[in-house]
Amino acid sequence: MYEKLITVMQGDALGVQAYEECSRIAALAITEQTGDAAPFLLLGMIANRFIDAYRDQPLSRKTAEDQAKRYVALCIAFRDAFENGSDADQLRILNETARAYNAETL
Repeated sequence: MYEKLITVMQGDALGVQAYEECSRIAALAITEQTGDAAPFLLLGMIANRFIDAYRDQPLSRKTAEDQAKRYVALCIAFRDAFENGSDADQLRILNETARAYNAETL
């Protein structure tokens, strides 16, 4: 499912619609990949925050591209940690992401 998220965010449409699709993918992944529920929950929350912020607001191409790059980098970090990393790697990326989300820097 990480690849699906990455593919969506590397597409041509980087606005709210892309994040709505990512939110749907993340919600599905939570039920289908129960061992990876935590990263997909966070990825869904991040997508929903973007949707809430830009649903009724203008979005510049630069902001959309910058946010998409950050989202893709996060998807890759989760994929690497949960497919090939140690338990410590997984916990580290979960905690870093949760802290950044809480500080509203994601």
